[in-house]
Amino acid sequence: MRTNIKDIAKAAGVSTATVSYALNGGTGVSEATRKKIQKIARTMNYTPFLSAQILVRQSSQLVCALVDSYETDTNNDLLQILEEQFQKVGYQMLTTSQVLPELQQSDLFSGIIVLDLGLTNKRRQQILALNRPTIFLAGATAEQSMSIMTDNAGGMQLIFAEMQRSVHQRVCIIAGRKASYNNTQRLTALRELFAAQRPDINFDEIVYPGYFSSQKAYQLGQKLMDQYDAFICLNDAMAFGIYRAAFERGLTVGQDLSVTGFDDVLMGAFALPGLTTVGFNHQKWAKAVVDQYLQLQNEEVTTTIHQLIPAELISRGSVRQS
Repeated sequence: MRTNIKDIAKAAGVSTATVSYALNGGTGVSEATRKKIQKIARTMNYTPFLSAQILVRQSSQLVCALVDSYETDTNNDLLQILEEQFQKVGYQMLTTSQVLPELQQSDLFSGIIVLDLGLTNKRRQQILALNRPTIFLAGATAEQSMSIMTDNAGGMQLIFAEMQRSVHQRVCIIAGRKASYNNTQRLTALRELFAAQRPDINFDEIVYPGYFSSQKAYQLGQKLMDQYDAFICLNDAMAFGIYRAAFERGLTVGQDLSVTGFDDVLMGAFALPGLTTVGFNHQKWAKAVVDQYLQLQNEEVTTTIHQLIPAELISRGSVRQS
């Protein structure tokens, strides 16, 4: 049975009001009594109810993180680091894959962190209308919004240059979900690069939908291996699907064909050969998000901020150079 303040009050020989004051920083209780009650609470493994904390503080220390999918390793890695960073400053983070208006319009959340939700302008405005500190990690550069996003265009420039140096030049692109802001940015950057440097290629004819899925990319790879020998995948999961298709065809990535990913998930370092990809410093990204969030919470921000986290090429063995 869960310990409540009545149990602590009985053990300490004081009233429940005294316990509440002691545990929530209220006045009217001596320091000695406060320490005694806090020690008993720890011994009894007491965890306060969130609703009670909100009532006492008149504010929530809970941040809502909105994601479009839990299937993306990049999201999961970043979410874990974000949780740790928020905990350091006294906040907890709750992640949901759905926009829940009733929940968000309550007093439960102090603010919102929005990951890649493929937001329409209407949906973005609905979130902003909640009038809580909100930071977009993709898909919002409007004047009234705050964003801290990865430099997708810069990352694609790095990948394109790497593939240009490869002996494999029969290139195709395995794209993600159309609704994804990250996918749109990456694809747009590639379109511009091909138009400027590879005008001999009809861009639209070499783009295939992989939906950010390893399985979908694997199925595409089975069909495309005879036609292409260079695969630019707009996330790492799809690159691993191409790896599997190549293995089943008796082809070696990094020798018979070149493959690149995007996001630098952990598996990329352990794949054989290691996956050449683009990564971002998640620790710096998460810290920037939390710092910006605290400034918003304390009303210290007076201008719109759109910050880009720089991309880094992680060159491993999946691209055969000339």
